[in-house]
Amino acid sequence: MISTASDTFDFNDLNAYLQVVVGLARPEESQVQAYNQLAEKTKNQLPVPLREVTTLAKKSLLVTLSESDDISKAIEIFGSGVHRILICKAGSTNVIGILSQLKLVKFLWDNGNQFPAIDQLYPLILRDLGIGTLETISIKYVQLQFPVRMS
Repeated sequence: MISTASDTFDFNDLNAYLQVVVGLARPEESQVQAYNQLAEKTKNQLPVPLREVTTLAKKSLLVTLSESDDISKAIEIFGSGVHRILICKAGSTNVIGILSQLKLVKFLWDNGNQFPAIDQLYPLILRDLGIGTLETISIKYVQLQFPVRMS
């Protein structure tokens, strides 16, 4: 089925929903009523429409590429922090698939020998590639008090 995408439902949406359900969400003042209504629906085992859940998490822009675009464009987009790209029929906005970072990495891993520039990178270590840092970065752990009650 070919369609035009208007939104996505992903792992971030699911996490945001679960945090509301278990009382760990910290909504902004303007969202408290919507969060409480959503939690109440879940508690009473009422249906929860996806459109109500997709508004909980911050969304990345929907990024699209044509099926005829070069894979290097996808790699560049993934490098900017995007995790999924909608693939559209050439010359239209009809979505025919989704390319994720994971699918691309799996493809390159499985088919790296077909790409000499990639194949020669496999035996190298991160230091040889100039990736990473010699400095250790640490983050202080802070115990948060949960659950926080929404009013």
